[in-house]
Amino acid sequence: MDDNFSTTLVKAQQIKDYIKKQENGCTLTEIAKNVKLNKTTTYRLLQTLVTLKDLIKVNRRYYLNQYFNAN
Repeated sequence: MDDNFSTTLVKAQQIKDYIKKQENGCTLTEIAKNVKLNKTTTYRLLQTLVTLKDLIKVNRRYYLNQYFNAN
C-alpha cells in the first residue's frame, strides 16, 4: 500500500470483515483479539461504526446492521 490511505479506515474494514463471518455477533474482546487491535482502539472504532449505523450492538455483541436487520 502507498502512503495515501487511511489506516483507521483499514482497521474499521478489518473489524467489519471479521464480524461479517460470525453468525452470532461478537464481543469487544473477541474482536480486539482476532483483529489484533488493542481494546481501546477497537472500542472507539466500534462506537464510530455503531454511530454510522454500519453496526448494531445488542447485549454487548456487535453485528453488521445489514445482516442483523435481514434476519
